[in-house]
Amino acid sequence: SGDAAEKEYLEDQFGKAEHHLKRIVFDCFKLLIVNCREKIEVFEKATKYLDLRSVDIDGSFSSTYAKLNKAAVDAAKNAKLLEAKGDDEETAKAYERAFSQYSMLCDHIEKYEPMIARARRRFLGKWALALAGCIGSFLLGKFLDVAWDALVQLL
Repeated sequence: SGDAAEKEYLEDQFGKAEHHLKRIVFDCFKLLIVNCREKIEVFEKATKYLDLRSVDIDGSFSSTYAKLNKAAVDAAKNAKLLEAKGDDEETAKAYERAFSQYSMLCDHIEKYEPMIARARRRFLGKWALALAGCIGSFLLGKFLDVAWDALVQLL
């Protein structure tokens, strides 16, 4: 009777320990996902006004980025839903899939980093040229106004 109670107690404690270990795994995957997500947010902020189709000639970066981003977000949502249901085994697999999706997205961004930087420079260069043109037009207009006023006073 004492042995049976002790065995039951130990099995209960092992079950609790196993659950805690699985929670640690979930939390590790969640932190890894947050880390990837922060990198993605930095990228999205830096390229907010950039047409991502201009990164490469055929626009494949943009379409692949969109697909990977959707897959990562969907996988993370699925993991959270499974976690709420309490199925530790499926939740662990789902968080692993979500992290894998986010990792592929971060890898995709890193792979194209030189091309993204080049596209950003072209984009900023076009804006700088447009701004210089506006300023030049404004200054030329002011100069012509002053010149015209001076010419009118001479006549």
